[in-house]
Amino acid sequence: MFFIKIALPFFAYFSAQATQLPTLKAKQSLDNIRFISKDGKYTYYQRRSGNLQVSTNYSNEEVLDGEKHTEYFIHSGAARKKLLIEKDGSFHQKMSHHKLREIYAVDFGEHSAKLIASGVSPRLHQDDQFMSYFTPATKSIRIQRLSGDKKPTQIKLVNKVNDFFIPIVHLPTPNDVIFSDINSKGTQAFLIYSILDKKLDTIYKASYPGSKLESCMVGDKLIVGEFTQSAKSGGAKIFEIPLYNNKDYNNSTILYQTTQPDIGNMVCRGDKLFFIKTSSYNENLNLKKTEVASLDLKTKKVQTLTDLEFVSQIISMDGMILAPYRGKYYIVEGNKNIVDDALKKDKTK
Repeated sequence: MFFIKIALPFFAYFSAQATQLPTLKAKQSLDNIRFISKDGKYTYYQRRSGNLQVSTNYSNEEVLDGEKHTEYFIHSGAARKKLLIEKDGSFHQKMSHHKLREIYAVDFGEHSAKLIASGVSPRLHQDDQFMSYFTPATKSIRIQRLSGDKKPTQIKLVNKVNDFFIPIVHLPTPNDVIFSDINSKGTQAFLIYSILDKKLDTIYKASYPGSKLESCMVGDKLIVGEFTQSAKSGGAKIFEIPLYNNKDYNNSTILYQTTQPDIGNMVCRGDKLFFIKTSSYNENLNLKKTEVASLDLKTKKVQTLTDLEFVSQIISMDGMILAPYRGKYYIVEGNKNIVDDALKKDKTK
């Protein structure tokens, strides 16, 4: 595996912004909502009876039916042409991490869903023409075109040390698959596999065993974040790697670096990258204060966007950036006035 040659450490400029962010409003419990479009036009929500509904223009349609307390998870792509739905009919009964979920595809905003695979962590690629998903028992990534019956491409992970690991997957082209894996020493790496040539190359290998690698695709560059558990292990860094005209992927540019143990959970949106940044860290108590921050990929400027002190997650939903915190969903980026109209007519559950 090849190591990236990093330039001299760069420490980004910070600016703090303590704002009173708006929260996502809804006519029903946010626990039922699985997806809201950024304009508020479409809302997908589940009911206790086990079915999934879509609401638009004050009308409701059933998308899927299931046993009582079935759980649904919905994934969208930047193209806004398709949605992928994970259906877990035994969410409260079977806790195995090897459990497969039914994966359905539905046109964006529509209700007619088609079963296309069984697995976990589905993701849309290439203008929503392709999807990837993972099968934990076999530790295999599968790539398939949404139209047609061609057999999925399968890529088996090397990982034998972390049974809970789920890889990150990107398709920069229909022939190339970028994915994360872990070697026998517990070190993560990003690899690129050519489907036609059946050739595997290393893009980046983590500096420390146990470091968490994350990534986004922005144009023809892979944005990589490496996050460690403590400052003694190297802190955190985010950098970009050109995928073309970059022999052995040896050239990279540092965008951000800190000695603090940031959480990460990176989400990219346009020229901005959002992540969970550690604002203060008590090493003796292993206590972090964390906020949502944004990194401008062009200027390298970092801005703190929340003042909640203990944020741990970021959700990207149809271009909106949400920060869940103590039962509320704060709108960090996107339509600040979005209001969900689901169930305005349908009062039943």
